[in-house]
Formats: sequence, structure tokens, C-alpha cells
Amino acid sequence: MGPQIGWSPLVPPLSVQQFKFGQSNPTYLLTDSKGTKAVLRKKPTLNKKLISKTAHAIEREFFMLASIKNINDRRPKENHVPVADVFLLCEDEQHIDAVFYVMQFVKGRIFHDPSLSPVKSTQDRSQIWDAVLDTASAIHSIPSNELFDQLPTRFFKKPTPNPKVTYFDRQVKSLNKIHDLQSRDVDQIPHFKETSKWLLKNAPKDPEVPHLIHGDFKIDNFVFHPTKPIIIAVLDWELCTNGHPLFDLANVLQPFCMPPSLNKYFAKFDIDEDPHLVDRVLDGYIEKAKPDWDPKKLWTVGVVFGLYRVAVICQGIAQRVVRGVASSAEAQQTARLFPHVGDLAFKLTNSDPKL
Repeated sequence: MGPQIGWSPLVPPLSVQQFKFGQSNPTYLLTDSKGTKAVLRKKPTLNKKLISKTAHAIEREFFMLASIKNINDRRPKENHVPVADVFLLCEDEQHIDAVFYVMQFVKGRIFHDPSLSPVKSTQDRSQIWDAVLDTASAIHSIPSNELFDQLPTRFFKKPTPNPKVTYFDRQVKSLNKIHDLQSRDVDQIPHFKETSKWLLKNAPKDPEVPHLIHGDFKIDNFVFHPTKPIIIAVLDWELCTNGHPLFDLANVLQPFCMPPSLNKYFAKFDIDEDPHLVDRVLDGYIEKAKPDWDPKKLWTVGVVFGLYRVAVICQGIAQRVVRGVASSAEAQQTARLFPHVGDLAFKLTNSDPKL
């Protein structure tokens, strides 16, 4: 059960409608007999049928959201991380053939275009980016020891200061395992091993104080207030972990570091590379979060790692297409992108003379 929740507030019968987003973990809008809405997220299949046991761990989302809720209750309001309430987690797969959880439906605006094209005012767009930075700073400032004390050790390993194995070390090792498993059914990602070696050589050590990172920090995972430039919920915590905040920054700014041709496929919008926006956002993060590391000096590492990870995700979608468990036209289109993303990541490893 979620914190301070007696039981699901839903009164059957329910209507169920699948959201278009959520290729990795199917997501549904539930509406009960009184019109109350909630959201259900589930794994794509039974645990025993999953290729990777770590790729669809929605249990992590449930426990992280519940723990952040508890942390928020003990922090000043200006440091709250905006999250939806979680009602229940069901790990008994006999009900809908997969692990699932049910959470609060937060009504607001979601911007699917990272360039914020629906927002016509330059001032409003600037305020939206300020809200993104406020949220990033709040996530990265959560007291890690207090948070991880609440989390089940089967999904979260409590961070230790200055570990021998850094966040980027862990991620590269994990992504290599997933890549090799997926390559049994589809082609390998071009230059994957070379890019892996480059990341292990150039990636930074973890900050002295371990940080929580969201892991999929991007504009369409934020629910904004219906009329104000305020984030009222951060969605999709499947990949959250203790790690390096550089990756969250690289992830939210990734569309502005990719060629328009790739953005057209991923975001379905015309988005140009925008180094000036990147600089402004990084400067804003430095001002708000006051990190003890320099995101500008490490920026190429962040961008390369972000693309490297996206290539693995797209390769996974390609595998599901081959296996017949992701047959939509959108999935098939995304499945074709991983060779191009892998090529771009490798190309960028040779582009920064500082590294």
C-alpha cells in the first residue's frame, strides 16, 4: 500500500483506456463509476518472459514515489519533489499477467515538444525552464541516506560515499549486458564497445555526497499546472537511482544536442540544435543547485552517454518488434533508429579536444 492510503479510492466498475506513451511499460487511465481517475502502470509481460529482469522494474517506481512522499512531508515546501500519490502495488501476476501499480491521476499540461512550441511567450518558456531547474535541484538535493533507508534492498542498494565503482561504471556494465542479450535477436549497435571504453575512460567520479537522479528526466515526463509555469508531478521513475546529476541534465537537453533529422523521428517535432539554450540551462542549474562539479566541462560525456543509452533502448524496442510483442507502427519506426544513434554517439567521442 502507498503511504497514508487505506485502499484504492476507485469504485468499480472501471473503464480502461491505454495511453499512447509508455512503449516500455504499458500505461492506462482508469475511470471509476463516480468519475474518479487513476493511472495503472504494468510490466509488458510476466517476469519470467522478460529478457532483462532490470529493464521493466516498475516496483522501483512505486517504492521511490512512496519514499519521496515521506521525505517531502519532512522538508520545506520549496524543496518538495512534485510526485503523484501511489495507491497500491500488486506483485501477484495472476490478475493481469504482469506486475502493476496504481497511482493518482494528476491533471495538468504535458509538453511533448521539447522546444515548447505551444508556448508563444519567450518569458513563459523561460519560466518553464526555471521550473525544470527547480525540480532538478529538488531531486538532486534529496537526503540520500534518509531516502535509501526507506527503500527495499532488493531494488535499491544504499549508496556509499566515494565508491570504487561509479554511477557511469555501473551503467556501462549494465547496458553492455542488456545490449548483448538483445543482440541475440537483432543487430549490434555500431561501435558499441568502442563507445563503452571511451565512457569508462572519460566519465567523472560520483559527487562526494551521493545524489538521487531521476534517470529519465525529460520534458514530457513533467506534468505542469494547467495555467502556471509550475511542475506539479514528475512521472516515470523506473530508472531512478543514486548517480551523477550530469545525466539528468543531459537527458532533458538531449533534443537540443541532436541533428534535426533524429529529432523528427524521436520527438515528432522540428527541433534544431541549440547550444545557446544548453548554455543558459546549465548556467541556471549551476546557480540553483550549486554543484561541486562543472556540468559544462563534462558536457560531452553527458551527451555521449545519453545517446549511448537511447541506442540500447531503441535496440530493445527492435527486439520486441522481432519477437512480436511491440507491433505498432511507432515501435517499428523507433526500432530502426538504434544504428544511427549508436553512430552519432561514437562520432561525438572524437569531437571534444578537452577529453
